[in-house]
Amino acid sequence: MDIFQRFIRTAPPDLWPSATGSHQGLYVMTPDGDYLYGKFASPTNENARDIIIQGWNAWQERAVGSQSKPVPTARIPIVGGMPLRPDYLKLRVSYRDLPRGNVERPGDAQFPNPYNLGWFDIRKDEAYRMIYHKDASVWRRIILKCMKDAVRGQMTSWRAEHWRGGQFDVEFKGANGPYAIYRIHSTAELGDPEKGTFYSATIFGHVVYHTTLKDFADFQVLAVGQRQGAGASNGRASDLGPAPMAVALRMFR
Repeated sequence: MDIFQRFIRTAPPDLWPSATGSHQGLYVMTPDGDYLYGKFASPTNENARDIIIQGWNAWQERAVGSQSKPVPTARIPIVGGMPLRPDYLKLRVSYRDLPRGNVERPGDAQFPNPYNLGWFDIRKDEAYRMIYHKDASVWRRIILKCMKDAVRGQMTSWRAEHWRGGQFDVEFKGANGPYAIYRIHSTAELGDPEKGTFYSATIFGHVVYHTTLKDFADFQVLAVGQRQGAGASNGRASDLGPAPMAVALRMFR
């Protein structure tokens, strides 16, 4: 979105490490997106309090004599990655650890309730080809990109050589007026023996396509399985598993 791009342009160049493309952290900005204060990757309560105070002080200094007044604006859709595009489906990706026996929300002092969010864009014509023509190559690309252990932090996507097997099937379940309903059933085995990272999942999907408008009305996917190992920045050094993990994709409207 433009407001976040403006924040990046007006922020100090050394605010983010040069070795990463991530901008995760806590930041304070003006309503127009100008930088006020912030820190990269600062999750502690002490840092959060300091950032808010510093940002507020910077805003007060800027506002003195400017006679700034709030201006109502239209609601801004909160999306990540690329802006909404008419030829693409934007999927919200949710990563979550699953209960382990009596442990309903597994975690530790640093990650007491581990979950994470991401975004994935796919062309609508590719999604259509995947559903109507059972194009497994499109489906495999979604799996390699999204079905990773990003519950606690950053995790690189799988590469083609990490695909260890699986199956993909689409079943037409019926129609409700112009809405065609499809079910996806899939399995996937992913692994990088060199790093010792693996994910074995059963995947279910629910897709609704409007045959008159020729557009998707719903697109949902849920993967449930066992993950194992740790990436360089995904917070698994003390939690190698194997342990259950889920990844969910849902169309953003």
